[in-house]
Amino acid sequence: MPLTDNINLAEKSDHLFFTGLIEADTHIFFGSIVARNAAGNLVPASDAADLRVAGVAEQEVDNTGGAAGAKFVVIKRSPRWVPNSGTQPVTASGLQKPCYIEDDNTVASQTTHGIPAGIALELSADESLVLVDFLFAPLLDASPAPVSSGS
Repeated sequence: MPLTDNINLAEKSDHLFFTGLIEADTHIFFGSIVARNAAGNLVPASDAADLRVAGVAEQEVDNTGGAAGAKFVVIKRSPRWVPNSGTQPVTASGLQKPCYIEDDNTVASQTTHGIPAGIALELSADESLVLVDFLFAPLLDASPAPVSSGS
């Protein structure tokens, strides 16, 4: 039945937080974008094949010298302002579309492996930052148009 008056739907935001096990010999910094590797462990996000972005680290955890799964990190999937690429920047035409991981602190309009970071929601006034919604990043497919080799 369609609404005939205003409604205040209850919000559930605790689904934005979760924990994950860290890969062996890996240091995760607070505020870095993290991804799951093929083994399911968390690593700093990068433009490397077979990664799926998990969200942003809510703490620093150093597992240098440790075994895979020896430590865990708290991750949050929510919109965050992230530095925009200097070489393949997200532009206004890329808003409301997937943006891609350049490294654990930068997003781009396209990259070699097309690892989705999330959905680009807004650009800062000088376009140096992109507001990225990380919530659906694990569900996005890799970029259909990776960076061209120029041929």
